[in-house]
Amino acid sequence: GDVLEWTLSYKPTGNPLGYASMTGSLSLNFTDDDNLLRVETPETDKVKVALAIVQASDVDEQIVELLDLNKIDEAITTKTKSLNSLEALKSKDVSGFIDAILTRGRKTVAEMNQRTNVSKMRKYVARECAMERAMSAASLCYDEEMDTDEW
Repeated sequence: GDVLEWTLSYKPTGNPLGYASMTGSLSLNFTDDDNLLRVETPETDKVKVALAIVQASDVDEQIVELLDLNKIDEAITTKTKSLNSLEALKSKDVSGFIDAILTRGRKTVAEMNQRTNVSKMRKYVARECAMERAMSAASLCYDEEMDTDEW
């Protein structure tokens, strides 16, 4: 049955004055059988995408910690590996969320490569982490008919 109701509010690109939102609910079936994820279906693709986005968010939390310790090179390497993992699932993502995360992530890596402001880098990564958490749930519920091209 339904285990989660969600609302994602965001500021659409090209609309500096307005906000938009998406809502939905999530139904889950629990299993201990990993083989069910090996079957290629739209549903398993959504689960794989959501899991990859959650894992990217977990990595971003680690990157924030690395930046707090001023370990910029390690943060860049970690972020780049995370982006490469997401890139591998891009073709399975009908929501477009992975593409949005990749775009933001590449900008963040470019900012980190400049090494000018660790505090700003930290804020970029922390913001990405929060967005990824929201996107992970939304990607499970994404329906192409909901798409308004405003994301």
